[in-house]
Amino acid sequence: MRSITRRINKLERQQAHNYADVVSWIREGRYYDELSDSEKERYCSYRNCDRIGLEQVVGYFFDGLHVPLERRPAPPTEAERVQRVKDIEEWFRRTQTEYNIQKW
Repeated sequence: MRSITRRINKLERQQAHNYADVVSWIREGRYYDELSDSEKERYCSYRNCDRIGLEQVVGYFFDGLHVPLERRPAPPTEAERVQRVKDIEEWFRRTQTEYNIQKW
């Protein structure tokens, strides 16, 4: 069992591309608002996002920054990208139609 755990840890370190510290924070179950400023910058770098943007979005949706750290999402497949574009186009079409129907 220990060799499996060591192998998993090694693979995570290799996949994290020098973000072993961030991966360990995630495994420990740490929360974003408990990180120091430098750790927050490091986590945002790991997630490949802007810190101010992340804090605004997370703060808006979760009514605060006390959220558990999460792993970096896997990049979407080509089929997922195509579906997202279709969903956005459909949303835009519906919104445009709704706007044009309203009488001012």
